[in-house]
Parts: sequence; structure tokens; C-alpha cells
Amino acid sequence: MKKLFLGALVAVSLLGFSTSCSEEDKDNIECAIESGKVDLFHDVDSSNPKTINLELRYSGNHTVLDILWNYGDGITETVSGKETSHTYAEAGNYKVTATFIIQEDSNNFCEFELDENVTAAD
Repeated sequence: MKKLFLGALVAVSLLGFSTSCSEEDKDNIECAIESGKVDLFHDVDSSNPKTINLELRYSGNHTVLDILWNYGDGITETVSGKETSHTYAEAGNYKVTATFIIQEDSNNFCEFELDENVTAAD
């Protein structure tokens, strides 16, 4: 049985069979790896319970481009840093969405969207 397997392995090698990924597959794998390196955090501002401080944390080595924040109350904002604050007009529960791109170089990038549920209090 071992000889049959070894023979098949040699035949596959000689025929030039390749199990390498396409460029698109490599990009998808890279994006999947990068997705594990980002997270969204928030806390309530100590001076105003309707103000929520938000932070995108990224532990990778590439560049995070501008972040489009959707605060869940009809207001959106594009921010060039990884932190922002938002003051809600009304107390309540909101879903904040951060849409952003991680760029490796001019040809390789991954787009992400993360959600965070927040509560603005009175």
C-alpha cells in the first residue's frame, strides 16, 4: 500500500500538479487572517452618559484607512483615526457600524465591517 501511495505521489509531482492558491485565493486567505486582528470596543464617557467613546483596535502590520462610522441614529462620519466619540440626542440602545479598509500595498486590501451594540443613558 505504501508503494502505491508513494508511486501516486511521484506521478502527481512529475505531472506538475500544483495545489497552490490563485492570487484571488491568496487575497481571501490574507483577508481572513487580518479579520482576526481587528475588534471594536466602546465605553461610556464619564462626563456625559449619552456620549460613547469608540475604538477600532488592529494588531496587524498593515494600514487602516479612514473609518466610516454609522452611529445607528441616522448620523454617519468618516474619521481618519481609530478612535471617535459620539453624543446621542436620546438615551437608548444603538448599533454602531465601523466600515474600513486594511491596506497591505497599492494592490492588496481588505474591506471590513464591524458592529458594536451601545447604550446611551440619561
